[in-house]
Amino acid sequence: MLFRSNQFTVFTYIPNNNINSSDNFGKKGNSTPSIVKVCQSINHIFFLYKERLVIVNKLTNRIIHIKYLNEQFFDMFYDEILNGIFIYNGNHIYKIELEHEYKYLWIDYVEIGNYELAIKTVISEDKNIKIKLHKLYAEYLFKEKKYLESAKEYAFSEEIFEEVCLKFLKINNIKALITYLALVNYFRITNKTNSKDKKYITKYLVNTWLFELLVEKKENSEKGEIISNIKDFIRDSKHGNDYINKTLLYFILKVYGRLEEFVEFATIKGDYTKAIISLINYKTMKEAIDYIKMNVSFGVENVKNTLQKIFYKYATLFMKQNPIETIDLIEKYFKVNNEQNNTTEMIRVLNSLIINNIIKDEQKYKIIISYIQKLIEKP
Repeated sequence: MLFRSNQFTVFTYIPNNNINSSDNFGKKGNSTPSIVKVCQSINHIFFLYKERLVIVNKLTNRIIHIKYLNEQFFDMFYDEILNGIFIYNGNHIYKIELEHEYKYLWIDYVEIGNYELAIKTVISEDKNIKIKLHKLYAEYLFKEKKYLESAKEYAFSEEIFEEVCLKFLKINNIKALITYLALVNYFRITNKTNSKDKKYITKYLVNTWLFELLVEKKENSEKGEIISNIKDFIRDSKHGNDYINKTLLYFILKVYGRLEEFVEFATIKGDYTKAIISLINYKTMKEAIDYIKMNVSFGVENVKNTLQKIFYKYATLFMKQNPIETIDLIEKYFKVNNEQNNTTEMIRVLNSLIINNIIKDEQKYKIIISYIQKLIEKP
């Protein structure tokens, strides 16, 4: 004889305070029922009484089903291979087939408030359930004031974008908002947006907002942040390099006076002229020369060629301000030939430095004289 329970969720739930009732468990009268046998499966414990079987959920400690039997049974065991509970007496054997124990395990985890395990337990086919669990978990974490963790969970839910942003803006938690935007930008927009035009516009807007928030951000980094500063954004291609308006981002960096990030962003985007001019205007000529040296040293051939062209464009300016460092840069990293338009002009500038007695240091004086001679003799 066989009875089957396909899903534990269809079992009859009975409040705990009714379990000890003699009407439920005992024979007529006030006698306490005695347990004949106890065994357990992966997620449930089975209590066999003489004329009934009681099933308890291990996680929630709740009785999820009571099966009344028409005859008395005296033994029970669990067979892991056959995945079933067997109860028997001298006449019959009952088999309780344990189907879908894992499939609905997430419900038990939700009941005890363990959303993280609930999400992990949901099988891959149940994507809609997993998305809803991310939302439940996010709301729970938000109430617990674990805002960074909440932001991560909201990003994997399908909660309305504007509403989530408002949640974090209302509590003025910019770190959590940045984390949410970064994850939404990469995962949800990338994977969920079907239209290419819509995807571009959405990522463009999110990236711009994310970029400005990071530029404004003054707080120190906190453990758990997905992206903590503007340099992370600039260096990580996932967070905006393909969906940004360079002109707008340069403007934002300039307005906020973020020169270091401006130069790094320009370097990544290959805008070496912007980087060099910014260093000349807002830092020192020496820092501009050092920037060229560093990028020539580690750059590929096309980068070296680009930097050489930019350098000779401003070589006269470099010679006036830092002749020794400029000469050192040329001799170590660049080839000088008569095809360079500024060669004659550099000779004129260096002669001017000598004639006007601007160079006081004897060693520097000799270096410049020697270099002028090289330029003149160069075929």
